[in-house]
Amino acid sequence: MKHYVHNVPGRLRIRNNMFKNEANHQPIRLVLASLNGIKASEFRTTTGSITISYDPDLVEGSHIVGVLEQAGYFDSTRAMTNDEYVRDKVSKAGSFLTRALFGSAVDVALEGTGLAWLGLLI
Repeated sequence: MKHYVHNVPGRLRIRNNMFKNEANHQPIRLVLASLNGIKASEFRTTTGSITISYDPDLVEGSHIVGVLEQAGYFDSTRAMTNDEYVRDKVSKAGSFLTRALFGSAVDVALEGTGLAWLGLLI
């Protein structure tokens, strides 16, 4: 999975499989505590993400990401933007829907063909 970053001034959400491991939470919190302006951080081990609330007048989201990257908890070269993430998920959903509709159409088109062939033989 690619890393994911979504930043709205005051709220930063980062997804990284490393965040699924609870052993990493405390060291990451210590790194964040070294920054002025961090209000809170919440990990979600199921999704492997962290949501960081911060004061945008004191620290920028890009600086927080940079600090996490320097500490080895993020890799910006693997990062996916919100637009890329949405585009990826929509593309996957579209492919799934196309396969489902095509499969359904084939089922309908071939429905009763066994009986149709039997009727032709009689």
